[in-house]
Amino acid sequence: MPVAVDYVDVVEREQPATFHVNATGAVTLAEVDDLFHEIQTHSRFVPGVRILADARDVSDVPPTSEIRLIAGMLGALATMGLGPVAIVAGNTFVYGVSRMLATLAEPLCVSIQPFRRMDDAMHWLDAEAEARRATPAF
Repeated sequence: MPVAVDYVDVVEREQPATFHVNATGAVTLAEVDDLFHEIQTHSRFVPGVRILADARDVSDVPPTSEIRLIAGMLGALATMGLGPVAIVAGNTFVYGVSRMLATLAEPLCVSIQPFRRMDDAMHWLDAEAEARRATPAF
């Protein structure tokens, strides 16, 4: 079965909007780049938009050098208004790489948090959105 990184949809009832991403198999840099381009050009990409990535069925990820590039891509999206990103990992390896991505993206003002459970990820996204609403803009 080929690698599948599917853009699922935007949940329209949520404010800010949330892009749900499903990733399976061996994820490549090209697929991540295509995905970010699709999100960036989507009509619902507005400041504060969030990403919930379901990576529970991911078996392999790009090498560290490409994870650095992905962090940079997320930084570019953050300058356009990307909000928090939650990644739900299904195994220890993907969870660890997600933590590395979060560390690399932090200096670029990207808030990423890996999780083991979908409920925890959704609660964190909601709390992040609430915290952003409560913080005055200067």
